[in-house]
Amino acid sequence: DSIQDGDRIMCTIRNAVAGSAGAVEGMVEGAGRMYESPCVWGMKQLMTRAYEGVGLSPGLVSYMECHATGTYVGDVLELQAIGEVLGKARGVKGGDDVQGLLRVASVKSNIGHAEVSAGLFSLAKVIEMLRRRVYLPTAGVTTPRTDFDWQGHNMRVIQETEPFGPVESTLPVLMGVNSFGIGGSYSHVIVEEYRPPAAL
Repeated sequence: DSIQDGDRIMCTIRNAVAGSAGAVEGMVEGAGRMYESPCVWGMKQLMTRAYEGVGLSPGLVSYMECHATGTYVGDVLELQAIGEVLGKARGVKGGDDVQGLLRVASVKSNIGHAEVSAGLFSLAKVIEMLRRRVYLPTAGVTTPRTDFDWQGHNMRVIQETEPFGPVESTLPVLMGVNSFGIGGSYSHVIVEEYRPPAAL
């Protein structure tokens, strides 16, 4: 309908899922939430369900907008879940192809934590990147944290602006957005670059 009506289309939402890690308190492995830190199992299950639900390979995602609250424990757990589902699904090995690594960043480095609106700001940033066809960096990061295996998970923090590849020789850019709530609630949105159908 939007195409037929001539509306301005900024992106395509391929899927949006939400869930909970479960009601068991204090589980580090397997199902169950931890009130003040995310559950790797819950995040992995949610992201896997999001991509399987629309028949997309997680390895096609080129950028991940992280929830990334800046906490010492929570951030590395989120990175671990992203790396297990999205990073390791990529075709690169050990960081030998920098452009092939999954890019990660977070708008919170620019605006802080927007509380209940945080996920909306993350989505707005991703839509703007797709509209301008450019990857935006995480502000202020000079040295990525050393307690996470970036190469082993085929991931890297964006530290400078990077343009998308040419439209003529690349697939539409696919991005993921994470947003979490305290107490074990998770959401993941898959956003795709919109390209109008070729004129006949």
